[in-house]
Amino acid sequence: MTSQLIQTGLREMWISPVVFDWEPMVESSTDFTSSRWKRSYELWSHAEQILNKSTTEFERANLIMNLRKAVDRRVRLLDERYSFRAIPVKDKPSDKLVLLEFVGVVRPRMLQKLIAIRNVVEHDDAKPPDPENCEVFLEFTWYFLRSTDMIMQRVVDRITFTDNENGCWVELGINPPDRWLPLLRGWLPASLISDEFRDGWPAVRIKRIATRATELSRLQEEESDDTGLGNRTCDRFFEAEVRGPTETLKKIYKLYFETV
Repeated sequence: MTSQLIQTGLREMWISPVVFDWEPMVESSTDFTSSRWKRSYELWSHAEQILNKSTTEFERANLIMNLRKAVDRRVRLLDERYSFRAIPVKDKPSDKLVLLEFVGVVRPRMLQKLIAIRNVVEHDDAKPPDPENCEVFLEFTWYFLRSTDMIMQRVVDRITFTDNENGCWVELGINPPDRWLPLLRGWLPASLISDEFRDGWPAVRIKRIATRATELSRLQEEESDDTGLGNRTCDRFFEAEVRGPTETLKKIYKLYFETV
C-alpha cells in the first residue's frame, strides 16, 4: 500500500477484532410508538393477581397459562421486529425462544426457566407447580419482559466503537429486520487491517479503502466538514461488509444486543 492508496470494488480482507473492545456508543436507532408490547404485562399482572389469592390447582394452571401467553406474545413481537430467522448463520436454532439465547437477548438460566414455563402447560394432565414455584416462574417472566422492553421499543442500526487514546473508530451498521449482515466503516491503523488471513480476525469484503492523505484530499474537493478522521495513527479509511466466520457473526450479534 502506498501513501496515495485508494481502492474500490469488492475484495476480501481481515479486520482485527480488537476494535470491538473499544468504547461503544449507539449512534442511531428507530423508535416505535406502538403499545402492543404492553399486552404481555397485562397477562403477567393477571397471573400475579391469581398468585396473591389462595390458589387452587386449576387457578395455578391458569396462572401458568397466562405466563406462557405473556412470554410467547413477547417472543412473537420480538421476532416480528427483528426477524431473527434472517440472521445469516447456518447453525442457528429453529426454536424462537432458544434463538433469543443464541444471539444474547436472554441468559441460559432465564431460558431454562422460560422453557420450563412453556413445557408445564404443554403436557397433558400435568399438574401445575406449587405456589412457591409459581412465584419463581412469575419472577422470571417479569425479568424476561423487563430485559426485552428496550429492544422492543427501539431498534438500533448504528454503533460506533472508539479508541479514545488514538482517535480511531469503527462504525458497525446493522438494520434489522431487513439487513442482518453487518457493515463496517471507519478509520484504523494499517496494522489492524490485513490482506492475508489472520486466525480469529473477522473476514470482510472491502468496498472501499483509502489512505488518510487520499481521503483528506477527497473531502477537501467535496468541501466536506467531516471531522471524524482520527489522528495520524489512523491512516486507513475503509468501508466493508462482514462475511464471517460464523463464530465472528455470533459474537457481533451478541455484542450488538449487549450494547443496545
